[in-house]
Amino acid sequence: MAAHAPSGEPLTVEKSRSNRWRVSTGGHASIRLTYRVLCDQRSVTTNEVRKEYGVFNGAATFMTLVDQGRRPHEVQFELPAGWTRVMTGLDEVSGGAAPRFRAA
Repeated sequence: MAAHAPSGEPLTVEKSRSNRWRVSTGGHASIRLTYRVLCDQRSVTTNEVRKEYGVFNGAATFMTLVDQGRRPHEVQFELPAGWTRVMTGLDEVSGGAAPRFRAA
């Protein structure tokens, strides 16, 4: 995982537990996180990506703030060539070139 300030400046990331990271935001109100997700298993708690499709489990895929309770999240899918649709229980957000969805 990597974190960057809006200017692109790298921020310090520390893995504090097996499923938690601490990011030094440098006082920025928003930052950009990038990370890779293991997608080689298909079960109710894991992810799988194949040439023809991908199956993503939200809990194993998406990050959120610790101890902040429920809050909205927006997810944007950039589909590889050959993938034509997204099927999800999330509410679709209109606008933009890539399919976007919101979780409340």
